[in-house]
Amino acid sequence: MKKTVSMYQILLLLFLSSQVLLVGQGEADVRLVPSVSEGENQCFDLQLLYSGKEVTLGSQNYRLFYNSESMRLIEEKSLMHLRSDHYAFKVVQHNAGIDASGVGDIAFEKNLGFINATIILNDPRMTGERLGKVSGWTPVIQFCFEQLKTPNKGDIILARKQLTSDYGRAFIELSYIDDTGAISSLPIKNYLDLDR
Repeated sequence: MKKTVSMYQILLLLFLSSQVLLVGQGEADVRLVPSVSEGENQCFDLQLLYSGKEVTLGSQNYRLFYNSESMRLIEEKSLMHLRSDHYAFKVVQHNAGIDASGVGDIAFEKNLGFINATIILNDPRMTGERLGKVSGWTPVIQFCFEQLKTPNKGDIILARKQLTSDYGRAFIELSYIDDTGAISSLPIKNYLDLDR
């Protein structure tokens, strides 16, 4: 008796195989939390919570949108919490006071500010920050702002396709290096915007 494999069976097998790969690679949550406060200045930490097998955090790109009417980025106080002998940090782009009225759904789009920052793993063969070794939130970057007005809840948001794609194509992107040295994209499960 000759058995034939249907297209349905092939698709089901491919789907199940991809789910096994996705479960094995891990994922991260990204959040923004208040940290240091000095007078009119307020700093916020961008943190990662990783779940999955132990890997090395690779290069990363971060984009945040903020209400530039109520706060001003103090770029010189922005810093990286990761080891500087393993990673290089740079604020690549910072713009404020942009009137993007009618472009999308962000409440403060009339006074849009955005930050694009990058962290590069200097040498993927070196050991960087190990994710999965210790549980808990890993601080990555600190951004500091001068408070121009009393900020509202939601005055800083993390860029992601579902919310900020109308304003640009740069989002938060993370990578990791597994034990074989392969570099892969690290999926982000949850974006936790500043909740004040």
